[in-house]
Amino acid sequence: MDEAERLTEQELREREKIIQEQLREREVNQTPAWLKIVDSLAGGDRTRWSFYFDMDVLEGLNAYSFEMEKRRENSKDLEASAKNGFESYVSTALRIILFNR
Repeated sequence: MDEAERLTEQELREREKIIQEQLREREVNQTPAWLKIVDSLAGGDRTRWSFYFDMDVLEGLNAYSFEMEKRRENSKDLEASAKNGFESYVSTALRIILFNR
């Protein structure tokens, strides 16, 4: 029995609704993915975009990969600190904001 057969009719309707909402969001958001990547690498600073536009493709992909790995590590740190209480979470969040750029 596959996953679709195990889902109830209500779950299937909910899943379909979520998929339709995601498709609508994609239609509304027409910003190309590569511009979002460049903006992310530039820290939202439009004046730094040209630095990333001038990179070789491989160098740019490596920079993006590194950025994504840093984000995953930050998320893990936040999750771990949240288990230790609010103060620990806030302290970790501030460390990430202040020292990770």
